[in-house]
Amino acid sequence: AADMYEEDITIDIDLEDLYEIEWDAEIMQLGEIAASIFDIVEASQIFDDEADLTEVTIDGDLVSDLFDEIGESDLVNLAAYVAIEPILEMAGETAQAIITVPADIVWADEFAAIGTMAGEFFNTGVTIGDLESGDPMVLLTTMADMNFTVILNSRIVTNALINILSGEADLGIDLSVISIPANIVWLDELDGDGNIIANGELRNILLAINALASQVENLDFENFQISSIADLDVDAINTIFESRILVATITDLIKDLDFGDFNVVIPDSVFDEDGYILKLELQNVVDAVHMATTELACDPDDTECESLGFDFTKALTLDEDNIDILLESEILSATVGKMLIDMGGDVLVVPSTAT
Repeated sequence: AADMYEEDITIDIDLEDLYEIEWDAEIMQLGEIAASIFDIVEASQIFDDEADLTEVTIDGDLVSDLFDEIGESDLVNLAAYVAIEPILEMAGETAQAIITVPADIVWADEFAAIGTMAGEFFNTGVTIGDLESGDPMVLLTTMADMNFTVILNSRIVTNALINILSGEADLGIDLSVISIPANIVWLDELDGDGNIIANGELRNILLAINALASQVENLDFENFQISSIADLDVDAINTIFESRILVATITDLIKDLDFGDFNVVIPDSVFDEDGYILKLELQNVVDAVHMATTELACDPDDTECESLGFDFTKALTLDEDNIDILLESEILSATVGKMLIDMGGDVLVVPSTAT
């Protein structure tokens, strides 16, 4: 961390604290840390003359072991305890707004948690070339199989995510696409033995990300199209609906959908008492869109159609079974009805009893 700053960072460690360290054991522990680093380097073959560094991978289990060894060092724990405050002060207000270090943090546990995260990341098979590319989509694709809930083992990272998502930390990043309902309970509710009674919102979001990462390629909330969710299965939708933030966000995205020349009609009946889309309706929308991307393919060079993912004007060419799938969604049913009325003009007569 000190390398990030031009000026030197002075860490004042009380001599009495240094004297309390059992140096015979500490020197052996520092040797274990050095040995763990050597194991990582040797296993990755970084210094092999014939190795292609862009294809080199790192053993995540060894990385996790390294952080466990670091956490066992009294010297490192003492340095972390003393150094964190001056480092944050030098990092500036933005870093201090993001990073909140609990007063009762146990650094050995925190190092182990960071090691678990790093181990999960490297065990995805990410290569040195992937890291050097700086391409976020390459990294996101690589991380699709990662268990994101290990993040919650780190109290520092957990607090940082809450600070960012809640808006407490101003990063200059536009998070307006994410809808945050009021009275969010971020952390898990635990019993007296530390067992989870109820998932917090942060855990539910991470579980949903796990589900989305494995099923939706390049999901982009900033450029959301209805075809983006065509491949979601029931389990993924169930996981999404455990997160109030994701349900609120998807609801707002669906409200703002662009069907080109046709207006999206959203009946009030598809929303619950809080104004969020019902799970059954989202499932019906997903089923209909999955069908439409296959049966209502865009014509070549139809760029407007490509942005939606299917040609809605071809809905009248569907067979009976596919029409049934389309009309299971109240949103798409109402939208098709409005489209027919608009296309019919004065020729089409709609009885007042039609629903």
